[in-house]
Amino acid sequence: MKRAMLRVAMLGVAIALVQLFGCARMPEGIQEQRPTVRAPPRHPPSTAEKRDETIPGAPQPAPQPDRQTGEPAQPPSAAVVALLDTAEQRARAGNLDNAAAVLERALRLEPQNPLLWHRLATVRLQQRDFAQAASLAAKSNALAGSNRQLQASNWDTIAHAKEQLGDAAAAHAAREKARALR
Repeated sequence: MKRAMLRVAMLGVAIALVQLFGCARMPEGIQEQRPTVRAPPRHPPSTAEKRDETIPGAPQPAPQPDRQTGEPAQPPSAAVVALLDTAEQRARAGNLDNAAAVLERALRLEPQNPLLWHRLATVRLQQRDFAQAASLAAKSNALAGSNRQLQASNWDTIAHAKEQLGDAAAAHAAREKARALR
């Protein structure tokens, strides 16, 4: 569904560009060459696409209300889903600086998205920036609402970061909070 929405958006941009530039006249004697459009290669669904799959007839979790307005939170936009997927690919490839930059861009679009804060925390943990990893995971927890799985994962990140910073008591407390949420 997200892929279809992304294609519709891309088609809209393409149509707008054609309308904008299509009005220009070609100089006489020059024939217009139309590019060959090939279908993109088919690949297995990305992590972001898998996350968006739903099972027909299965109950879907209600979106968590926004903390400030009380209204239901919106699902991530297609742009944010694409950025999250890109960041995950870059992190898997070992390009952690670029993955962090992509996640920061996504956070500018959706600063209230706890998953984005969590993913940036895990990238910072991989970069051995333990203080920032703990801080970002705490921010994710503040936005996670009742998502116990995400909260537990954030507490695991905090525990690992605190352990690396030499704070054994804080690491133990964070592990206990993660365990209580499971």
